[in-house]
Amino acid sequence: MLDWNCSPKLAQIVDQFDDDSDVQHLGKWCGQDTPDETWLRVVAADPAVPVVVSGDMRIVKNRAQAQVLAGLALTFVALAKGWTSLQWDDQVIKLLSVWPAIRKAASQASRPTVFVVPINSLRVDRMCFTDELARRKAPRP
Repeated sequence: MLDWNCSPKLAQIVDQFDDDSDVQHLGKWCGQDTPDETWLRVVAADPAVPVVVSGDMRIVKNRAQAQVLAGLALTFVALAKGWTSLQWDDQVIKLLSVWPAIRKAASQASRPTVFVVPINSLRVDRMCFTDELARRKAPRP
């Protein structure tokens, strides 16, 4: 599932690219103005959505949002700063290029995990298990 920081069209393109997954956009569940804490809970309640791809790295950095995410059985893939600033065609090409690595990392995770996809590479870095977010020190501003 791609969040509102990614275009609904991008979710459709990834869904067409990936024959093995049903890639949806957050708009299926919640409107664009829905607070992060709320939509995370709504999406986590749907057993068909074990993985969220977000263009908002702040969700794992903001203490309140990280606390909510830590209590949910979701694997969360954060596209690092810069992804949402890419030109549309670059964003499509880059996400399709890294998508197999995102799928592999998410499918091989032994439990819900937070991953980060840097802007300058096609790798997927493990940040921590999702339930460990609540124990992480808040990053410096």
